[in-house]
Amino acid sequence: MDVWVGKSNIGRAPEKALTRAEMKTIEMAEVFGMRSVEDVSGADRAQMKALLVEHVKADAFGMKQGTHRALASALFAEFAVLNLDFEEIAATEMGEARNQGMIAAQEPGAHVRWRDACDGCPSCTALNGKTFRVVAPDSPDRNARTDVWVGKSNIGCVPGPGYGPDDEGYDQAWAQPHWFPAAGLQHVGCRGNWSAIPKADPRVSPEFVEWMDEILRKHHLKPTSPRKIEE
Repeated sequence: MDVWVGKSNIGRAPEKALTRAEMKTIEMAEVFGMRSVEDVSGADRAQMKALLVEHVKADAFGMKQGTHRALASALFAEFAVLNLDFEEIAATEMGEARNQGMIAAQEPGAHVRWRDACDGCPSCTALNGKTFRVVAPDSPDRNARTDVWVGKSNIGCVPGPGYGPDDEGYDQAWAQPHWFPAAGLQHVGCRGNWSAIPKADPRVSPEFVEWMDEILRKHHLKPTSPRKIEE
C-alpha cells in the first residue's frame, strides 16, 4: 500500500479556525502517534500513524470520521492480517493525542487537573482531581510526581506490585509506584483527560481568594483555587 502527503480517505474538511489545543493535538499525533503499538514493522507503524493523523484532524474539524470507532474501522480495513485489538489501539491513540495536545497548548508554569472516568482503574482514581504544573520537557527542576511535560509517558514503565495497602511496595499516594502522571493517557485503554486551570484574575487579592475558599469549603463546595499535590 502506498501513502503520500495529502492522501486522505476522509474528504474535504470544512472551514474552521482551530483552537491552539486542537492544533497541538494534531501536532502530537504526528509526533507521538502509534508509539504504544508493539510488534509491528516501521512501515506499518508509519501507515497507522497516517490514518491516526487523518482521524484526529477530522475530530478537530467536527467531522463524523473523527471518532475512535471510525479510526478502528480504518485500521482493521488496512491491517486486519495483523490481528490486533484495533478498537483499543484507536481509543488509546486518539486519547493520547488529545491529552498531549492539551499539555502542549499550555504555557510553562500553568496548572492542569486530571479527571478520571467514573469507573477508572485504581491508579487513575488516585490521580483524580489532583493538579499538576506544566513544565518544559528540558526543565532542570522538573519533578516526575508533581509536573507534566510534552511527551511524558508511562510506556515501557513497569506497574507497581499491587493495588492494596497490604501489597509489598504499595505507595499510598499513587497506588502504583512505578507509574508517574503522564502527559497523555496513563495507560493503554485509559479514558481520563486533562483540563486546564484558568489563571487567577490579577485584580483579585490572594487574601480575598483565601477567605472565599474557606467559606466554600465550610459549605462543602468546590474552592476557587486548587490545592497543589504535596511532594
